[in-house]
Amino acid sequence: QELIPDSKAVRINLPGIQKPAAVDSFDPAADILVGKPSEYIVVDGELYTEIDFARVMCVVKVNLKAGTDCPAGLEVNKLTFSAPAGTVLTGRAIMSLEGLSGSDNPLGSWSVRNNSVIALYDTGFRPAVGAASNTVYLIVNPTTIAAGGRISFELDTDDYTVTKNIDLSKDLVFKQGASATIGLTIDASNCVRKEEETRLLVESFNGAPASGAQQMTPAQTGVAGTGVSEALT
Repeated sequence: QELIPDSKAVRINLPGIQKPAAVDSFDPAADILVGKPSEYIVVDGELYTEIDFARVMCVVKVNLKAGTDCPAGLEVNKLTFSAPAGTVLTGRAIMSLEGLSGSDNPLGSWSVRNNSVIALYDTGFRPAVGAASNTVYLIVNPTTIAAGGRISFELDTDDYTVTKNIDLSKDLVFKQGASATIGLTIDASNCVRKEEETRLLVESFNGAPASGAQQMTPAQTGVAGTGVSEALT
């Protein structure tokens, strides 16, 4: 974060890609705190200041539950949470420090607005669907997604891509300094197994070359029309 000279404001960056520090925790780089002196005390002639800190953003906990015929052992490499267009979940903004209290939302003037946020697990530990540690932690801008809006989740695991859309029946509120919990049930219908393909690209010489194109001739001993040898020695 960067203090703006000659002002009571700071430029903040709420990352769109977050890397939780532990299985049951969030990315500390996304946890923006503001502090203000609450009390001055003197101990043995020394002046000390006690500071109260407040969280500017909202912590979102996505609990991954195994639903109908959900494949076993789905460990999350990456989770993407997307909100309707125009919603600001992450980005860059100017935060005013003037008159700030724990109940204020000091954010305004967003220069970068993202309606999605990613939790990336690339350091060995991963939450798993239906397991004891099944929660993905995200930090987002305090906002409200109105009823009728659609939110989307995409999970990347070793063997599956998981997609689930939810049409909200009531407002989804992300309150400053608080946490919000989303229960996400994963059914087999949400899961698509990744195709493991080994492709052999064979150039076909059967078609007529385009005007001016170089004519290619397959090997005389190869399989007719492919240019691939019948035997490799």
